[in-house]
Amino acid sequence: MVNNLSFLNSHPIQYLSLTGFSSILNLHFNYNTIDFLELINCNLGLEESVKLGQQLSNCHHLKSIKLEKSNNAGNIFQKSLPGKRLMKIRICNCDLTEEQNHFLGRFLKDCHSLQEIDVSYNGKSGNELKPICNGLESSSNSILKINLAGCSLNELTSGLLGDFLQQCNSLRTIDLSFNYLCGQGFQKICQGLKSSSKSLSEMNIYECSLTVQQSCWLGNLLRECTSLQIIDFSCNDTCGKSLQSICEGLKSSSTTLTKIDFSGCFLSDEQSYWLGDFLEECNSLKEIDLSFNSNCRIGFKKICHGLKSSANTLLKITLDGCCLTDEQSYWLASFLQYCNSLQEIDLSFNSNYGNAIKNICNGLKTSINSLSKLTLDGCDLTDEQTDCLDQFLKDCISLKEFYFT
Repeated sequence: MVNNLSFLNSHPIQYLSLTGFSSILNLHFNYNTIDFLELINCNLGLEESVKLGQQLSNCHHLKSIKLEKSNNAGNIFQKSLPGKRLMKIRICNCDLTEEQNHFLGRFLKDCHSLQEIDVSYNGKSGNELKPICNGLESSSNSILKINLAGCSLNELTSGLLGDFLQQCNSLRTIDLSFNYLCGQGFQKICQGLKSSSKSLSEMNIYECSLTVQQSCWLGNLLRECTSLQIIDFSCNDTCGKSLQSICEGLKSSSTTLTKIDFSGCFLSDEQSYWLGDFLEECNSLKEIDLSFNSNCRIGFKKICHGLKSSANTLLKITLDGCCLTDEQSYWLASFLQYCNSLQEIDLSFNSNYGNAIKNICNGLKTSINSLSKLTLDGCDLTDEQTDCLDQFLKDCISLKEFYFT
């Protein structure tokens, strides 16, 4: 293990990344020239993290701080750090305490040009988010990306976040995944995000267990968003009939959306129909993930019909674990005939293709010059089905990755 970095002091190091260090103060390194600091899996002691903060106090060129899976990382902000030039801060999975949130919030007040903040997977942060939101007000006009995934947001802190979001007017990306205790506070989040409705391009709401009412609030927000490019709504299977509101809302971004993830939503026949109706209005989709939706039934036909609108742009389709029936496989095969630039398709864990496997292979032939990855794990193909697949693979000259178990 290197325990002395003094040999670097004669060099104006601007980017320093340390991984797996249990002690860094004995490295005898001059931090004054650092623009980008990254500490990953560093087991810092309390006293050591405070002293590191003191050393960084003279680092006036600091633009980016990344602290990941590092103990006591929040205590680095106990002393005053220069934040005027800071553009990006990531403190991920560091188990921030209430006290450390206060230190961080105080530091953020001195940051006036911050563009990105990521405090994801700090489970305790959700209980005391107020100082962070208050601190971020200094950057409300510059902030572009916020990641609060896995922060255990509750109703109160969701409301505080919503109040802050109302002050932001140029936010591009928001990640609220793994927050399923927002309650009524989710309404304030949606209201707050309306201030950035014209600039929002990416929204991640993975596994938030949204209720029918929360999904309605989200649908109302989406109606005002006109520039969304990416939406991750995966693993939300409790929205019921309000999925119609979400699909109707997404139509406002139908010409800009390029990536959609509705995997693990256990879409019903009716919900699949609403999704298919929305997909008909999309003409520039590049990726769609509908994995682990095994209850679509005849609604899958509507989805396939809707995807034809993006047939010329689609690059990646993921349908693993959908338990596709023989009939559904025929609908899929019919749609694939319209695709001419598909690069990846995942049909894993679908064992009921029947005779339709031949049609699927025929459908994929229109992408024979572009298809580079095909995944068919766990499909239990018969000898006859394997023969059909073999014939297709012989003609697929662009294939680079093939997964088949």
